[in-house]
Amino acid sequence: MLFTVAASKRVTLKQIIVANTTATVATVTVGQSGTAAANQFIPAVSIPGNTVVTFDLTLVLEATETIDGLQGTASAITLTISGVEESV
Repeated sequence: MLFTVAASKRVTLKQIIVANTTATVATVTVGQSGTAAANQFIPAVSIPGNTVVTFDLTLVLEATETIDGLQGTASAITLTISGVEESV
């Protein structure tokens, strides 16, 4: 689990920045409340070595929903997640 929306909050996810900090290609999968195929909004994308890729999106998450991720190479991927949080 990468992020959980707090109780009584709503988050509009705006951007995910993915950095591959190794010299070789690595894959990343990111999903809403799980990484099963139906939940994925970044599905097993290959990120070249020493590269940063930005995903712009608008995804609304309600209280207790999560952002989950998988990487194909241990310790290769760093994620930065940004969005707007509001009280509900």
